[in-house]
Amino acid sequence: MAELEKLGVEVHTGTIVTGVDADGVDVKGAAGTTERFRSKTTIWAAGVSASPDNLPGVAEVALQSGIHAARTIRRRLAGKEPEPFKYHDLGSMAAVSRRCAIVNIHGFRLSGLLGWMTWLFVHLAFLTGFKSRFKALAGWTLSFLGASRTERALTGIPERIDR
Repeated sequence: MAELEKLGVEVHTGTIVTGVDADGVDVKGAAGTTERFRSKTTIWAAGVSASPDNLPGVAEVALQSGIHAARTIRRRLAGKEPEPFKYHDLGSMAAVSRRCAIVNIHGFRLSGLLGWMTWLFVHLAFLTGFKSRFKALAGWTLSFLGASRTERALTGIPERIDR
């Protein structure tokens, strides 16, 4: 949270969002009082639930689920019973900003530049094929060295496609 605050992000915890519009966010605090935070940009990082199996809403769950689905199909084709899905928690990582990420792998924690380098390495390792890895690394290098953030921005007006 300190990394976000250093970037000028106002972090509010222990509240329930009751409304969001173009001018801000309405929240209800623990004491039941309501408050409005004026903002043109709102990032909501809570209140999202994944599947009802108490699994985190992260890509690793999807990756492991896909492998499990393939194994289940193979087992069924071989006339065998499917095995239950078991999620193996490999840890959590999140990029906070350019040159800063947080990493928590079974209690081993990294943050800042070292966390960001770990985040980059792990993401490159999970990409398929040299071409995908090269493109991602080239894009990240340009973003790291320059001031642009094109990978996170939509610009221009999309062309109309008549079919």
